[in-house]
Amino acid sequence: MEILKRENGNYLIASDGTHHVIAIVCGTSALFEVVVQLSEQQKNSILDNKTKLQDILDKIRLNPHTV
Repeated sequence: MEILKRENGNYLIASDGTHHVIAIVCGTSALFEVVVQLSEQQKNSILDNKTKLQDILDKIRLNPHTV
């Protein structure tokens, strides 16, 4: 997979050309990673808009078990 954007210790957005994912670091004292598949539209939207990216990160971190 090609890494499209990353912030170490925070998130990583990657694509293999067909599938796009965002891997988000969650937790406080115990850290874990949540990986969510993105549509092409979602991927482009969060790559182009830092506010939308932050909204997705916040939503998943607030409730990572519902993803």
